Amino acid sequence: MSIIEGLRKAYLRLRGIRKEQEGIVLVVINGESCRIKEAKERVLLSRTRQDGGMIEAFDFRRPRKLLFDEEVRHWFVGTDEAELNKIFLVDAIALYHENKIVAYRITKVHKSFVPEY
Repeated sequence: MSIIEGLRKAYLRLRGIRKEQEGIVLVVINGESCRIKEAKERVLLSRTRQDGGMIEAFDFRRPRKLLFDEEVRHWFVGTDEAELNKIFLVDAIALYHENKIVAYRITKVHKSFVPEY
């Protein structure tokens, strides 16, 4: 292990970050591990309202608030019904509070399509 890597791991331990791999970041609060964010690439997003949507790869039970990076905001500005029915293939980060997902941050859009029913 290099000196830089050793310092990085020591810094993460001091900050309480226990695991930072596979897109998951855990912190230790009062001796308990708490998940604060989790990243996944190329997952399906279905919008349920203008500022909310579901990503089944994280949680399929209910929609969450959507936050958009500036580079992808133009994909989601449509307000008509057809825009809300689109499915998006995205890179996303689930943001947690007390080990529960509170919002999804969309960082990249690969493509969008209208599902055929």
